[in-house]
Parts: sequence; structure tokens; C-alpha cells
Amino acid sequence: MIQIDKECIITDMTSTTGEEALKELIAAVCQVNPQIDRDTALAVLLEREQIGSTGVGNGIAFPHGVVPNLERPILCFGRSKKGISFDAADNQPVYIFAGLCFPATVSYEYLKIMAWASRFFRNKDNLASVMESVNREEIFELLKAGGALTR
Repeated sequence: MIQIDKECIITDMTSTTGEEALKELIAAVCQVNPQIDRDTALAVLLEREQIGSTGVGNGIAFPHGVVPNLERPILCFGRSKKGISFDAADNQPVYIFAGLCFPATVSYEYLKIMAWASRFFRNKDNLASVMESVNREEIFELLKAGGALTR
């Protein structure tokens, strides 16, 4: 299953654009995984967004991709209290970014992780709890209770 580190939870994103949001997420991932090249990881997410926005609607986006030198799948969570234009399916701002980074060795497990993230964040109770959380610890506990493996 997907793993999340507390350091990969951003409770109040400062980004105002989609590209800035991806940079903010990747910076958090690189903080925990210093072997990752920040520019390469960002390019992976930007290339995926060029195929089509991962903003699925209802204020949620799932930017994702295969990141070189990553040893395990990792979730990076970001919350924007103001919302960020991200070319979402419903043309509404995105408030929740569930960034999913996968190593090249992950095959079918990737689909299971994407399905978990979709179920978790599309659940109205989970979404409300995440939006109302006061700090990183509360969000960490919600994700843990929802099935994410933690460190």
C-alpha cells in the first residue's frame, strides 16, 4: 500500500498556480527522499498533466507519475485553503492534492494505490475531516486510519 511520511503533509499550501503546487509537493517528497532529483520528479508530474489534468473535480487532484530513484510508492498530501486553478474536470479550484509518486518497479500495485486514494478522498466524510483538520498530525492520523501506511 501507499506510504506517507508526516513531512509529506502540507497543511496550508502557499502556491497560487498548478505548477507551483506541483513544485511544493515535490519539494516535500524530496525532503524525505533526498536521492530524488527535484527537477526530474517535477518534469514527470508536469508531463502527466500535459496528457490531461489530474484534477478530478470536487476540489481534488491526484497528480502522479513514476519518479526515478524512488524506492517505494509515496503519497504527498497538500491542502490549499484558498484553492488553486488546476484545469480540473469541473473547472473548479483544487483544495486537496494527493500526489502519488511511484518507483519504476511498481506494476499492478499502482492501480490499487490509485483506487485507494480515489475512494479515500472522494468519501465526503474523509474530505470534510481533512479540510477541517487543524494540523499535520490530524491529517496524518486520518490517512493512517483510512489505510495509508505511515512512517
